[in-house]
Amino acid sequence: MRVRPSLIAAASISAAINRLGLTTSSSTIDPSCEERLLADLVATDAHQLASLVRSVESLMAAQLASVQQQQQDHHLQQQQQQQQQQQQQQQLPHVKNSKMQTATSSWELDVQPETPTDIQDIHF
Repeated sequence: MRVRPSLIAAASISAAINRLGLTTSSSTIDPSCEERLLADLVATDAHQLASLVRSVESLMAAQLASVQQQQQDHHLQQQQQQQQQQQQQQQLPHVKNSKMQTATSSWELDVQPETPTDIQDIHF
């Protein structure tokens, strides 16, 4: 299915407005009117735009669910690793393994972003 970039952009904007629950400053304009205005702006049929908006919304919902699952899996792995490290430290409290500590800290640096604005993956 080939779709013009302007139509994808209009569908994305409409989906974002729907998802965020944004309304126009005038309470007399309903969401279907906003979609018709966007459809007119990109010179397409309102039904085609509405169909593409639904596609964009379903794609984003699937991506969001996938990302949330990955985050949960990653969090679970981190908890398991911390538990294993704690058990190892309790079993051998008098032995300090600097190699293990160095490997763990370098692994954490590779996985964890340095600042909250670092991008690790781009999902679309």
